[in-house]
Amino acid sequence: AVRREDEGTQVAKTSSPPDNGIRMKLGDINAKLGFTVSADFLARIGYAPVAAEKNAKLYRQCDWGGICAAISEHVAALVVAEVSR
Repeated sequence: AVRREDEGTQVAKTSSPPDNGIRMKLGDINAKLGFTVSADFLARIGYAPVAAEKNAKLYRQCDWGGICAAISEHVAALVVAEVSR
């Protein structure tokens, strides 16, 4: 699968690990990161919620490493774009 970054670049998404059935709320992801990301942002970098519980968006816990890598790639692409100006 390929996901499209905000700046129009394409980054190959690594294959997803097997689903272990454990879910993380968006708030838990933000707490672990130490900053806030939105569900829209996660969807743009290739990670849409797999379920919802009341108002909470739920993500696969097994995707945590991929989410972190995708955020890092996104930030690195922003830096490269800024330096290239």
